[in-house]
Amino acid sequence: MKVQAALDNSDPKQRFAAIKHIARTKNVTMLKKLTQMARDDPDEQVRSAAAKAIDYIKADSMGDAVAKPQEVVVSAKDVDRAKRYIDSAIGYQINGERERALKELSKALEINPRLKHDPFYKSVVDEVTGESGEEALRVVSNPDQLQEVADHERKRKLEKRQQQHQESVDRSRWSSVIMDLAIYTFLSIVLTILGLGLTGQSAQNYLTSQEAAIQAFEDGERDELPEVDPAFYEYASQLMSLTIPVSVIAGLITGITSLISLLINLLFTHIAARFVFGGRATLPHLIYKVVSYYNTRLPILYGIIFVTIVLMFAVGGGIIPFVGAAAIGLFSLMLFFQTIARIGQAYDFGTGKGCLSFLVGSIIVAVISFVVQLMFFGSVAAMIASQMEGLA
Repeated sequence: MKVQAALDNSDPKQRFAAIKHIARTKNVTMLKKLTQMARDDPDEQVRSAAAKAIDYIKADSMGDAVAKPQEVVVSAKDVDRAKRYIDSAIGYQINGERERALKELSKALEINPRLKHDPFYKSVVDEVTGESGEEALRVVSNPDQLQEVADHERKRKLEKRQQQHQESVDRSRWSSVIMDLAIYTFLSIVLTILGLGLTGQSAQNYLTSQEAAIQAFEDGERDELPEVDPAFYEYASQLMSLTIPVSVIAGLITGITSLISLLINLLFTHIAARFVFGGRATLPHLIYKVVSYYNTRLPILYGIIFVTIVLMFAVGGGIIPFVGAAAIGLFSLMLFFQTIARIGQAYDFGTGKGCLSFLVGSIIVAVISFVVQLMFFGSVAAMIASQMEGLA
C-alpha cells in the first residue's frame, strides 16, 4: 500500500523512488500501473524510469538473462556495496546532482563489473548520462569522460548560480531599498529613545530606593545603612538628566547620523567590491542585503542592552555591566561576520572578498573623515590666528 500511495503521490521524486523500489523487487503485479505511468505521467523523468522498470522486470520474469561473465567472481559483500552506490546515485540524480550520481555509478561498476549486464543498473546509467547502451556504460567506465562530464556540470551550475544572482540583483531597486532604510532609521530612533528613557528612569528609581533606605535607617526602621558603590551612585545621578525630551532629541540625532554613516560606509564598500575585487552587483542590492539583515537584528541588540540596564540598576552595578558589555560585544562580533558574509553574497565572490571590501571601504571613510577634520580644525585655527592678529 505504501508503494501504491507513493506512485500516486504528487511529488515526482516520490513516484521515481517508488518505481526504483518496484524494479528492485521485480514486482510483476505492478506492470499494469507502470505501463500507465510510462504513458501518462506528467514528469518526463518518471515516464522514462517507468518504461525502463517495465523492461527490466519483463526481462527477468521471462528468463531473459544476458550471458554474464561467470569468470568474474564478485563477493556478496561487494554486491551489497555496489547496490548501495547505485541507490546513492539515484538519490543524487533525483536531487539534480548529476556529477555525484555519475561518480557513484562508476564506483558501483568498479566494485561489481557484472553490473554492466544488469538491466536495472544499465537503465539508471542511461537516465543519468543521457546516453543509451554501450555509450552510457563508456561514460561511467572512462575516467576522461567522467572528468569531462564533471567539468560540464560545474560549468552549468556556475552559469545557473550566476543567472540566479543576476536576477536577484535586478530585483533590488531603489524603491524597495528606501523602505528598508526608512525602517532602519525608525528602529534606530525609537530604540535609542526607549533605551535612553529606560536608563534615565532606572537611574531615578535606583536613587529613590537608596534615599528611601537611608531615610529608613535614620528613622530606625533599618539596622544598617545600605551598601552603596559611590562611583555607581554618582554615575546614576548623572544619568538622571536623561529626561524624555533629551532622549527624543538624542534618538533623532542618533538615527539620522547612523543612517548617514551606514550609507557612506556601504557606498565605499560598493566601490571597493566593484572596482577593486570585481564583484557583480549594484549599490541598491548591497544596501538591501545588509540593511534588511540589520532590521531583524537591531531589536535583539537593543533587547540585550535593555536587559543589561534593568539588571544593572536593580543590583546597583556589580558585575552586570561587564557581563552585559561582553554579551553586546559577542553579538556585535556576530553582526560583523554576518555583514561581511552578506557582502560576499551580494557580489557573489565569497566571504573573504566581502571582508576585504568592507575593510577597504571603512579605511576610505576613515581617511576622508580624517582629512575633513584636518580641514575643519585648520580653518578654525586660521580663524583664531587671524582674530588674534587683529587684536594685536
